[in-house]
Amino acid sequence: YESNPKILDCVIRANTAQDDGGGIYISDSDVLIQGGEISGNTAPNMGGGIASWDSDLSLQYLNLEDNDARFGGGIYIEGHKFDDDEDGISIVSSSFNSNNATLNGGAEGGGMYLKGYYWEPLLINMDSTTVEANTSECYGGGIFAQYISDESYWYNLAIYSNSITSLCEGGGMYLQNSDPRIINSVFEGNIVYSTGAAIAVEEDSQVLLERVLIRDNHAEDGGVISSGLGANIDLLNVTRCPLKPLKNDFTIISHKGEKLSLSS
Repeated sequence: YESNPKILDCVIRANTAQDDGGGIYISDSDVLIQGGEISGNTAPNMGGGIASWDSDLSLQYLNLEDNDARFGGGIYIEGHKFDDDEDGISIVSSSFNSNNATLNGGAEGGGMYLKGYYWEPLLINMDSTTVEANTSECYGGGIFAQYISDESYWYNLAIYSNSITSLCEGGGMYLQNSDPRIINSVFEGNIVYSTGAAIAVEEDSQVLLERVLIRDNHAEDGGVISSGLGANIDLLNVTRCPLKPLKNDFTIISHKGEKLSLSS
């Protein structure tokens, strides 16, 4: 709390919190975590590995694995510091593997739970980060995000083999009232029992997908991308497997259930 540590090449393993932040709890701070591993930690509420509130957080070359919580199995982030610097959150060259948001019912965000405020969206930039084999009970097997700033750029993400255990959406990623730019990224092997196997976009989100590969995702009710009421998705050079431009067998499921074909 109100601290500025640099945590370098540390292993934080097999801890249990009574409420939030199984491995690390952060509030109103500037924190750098570089290298190392945060694994096997549990929180009954938020942030199995890390829970962060209103802080500027930088993660570099960090592995978060096998952590469990209700919201944000790997990491829970709510808000960043409101100051003139506007550093926000940065996640670079890190991995979120086999984390779970399945505790205590209605759990969301197996790998990450990212949340801003409607009056101050969360500024979070990511690059060269893997989100793989995470599970949530409800929305966002890999990533759940709400109120994300349109100045957030997510480059070179690998969203692999994430899943949801109930009839919710967004196996790889679930975006609500969020406007990130997702560039040079891959969504592969994500699974849901409803719609939006790769990505679900809801409630006035304005999302850009540019140079994105979508491959071998499975939605039981159809639609590797689902789009909800008021949401808008801009697709630029989005490709499915086999590697060719999107044809009419690639579908988006809108909030009314229509299937929208894409020709480019």
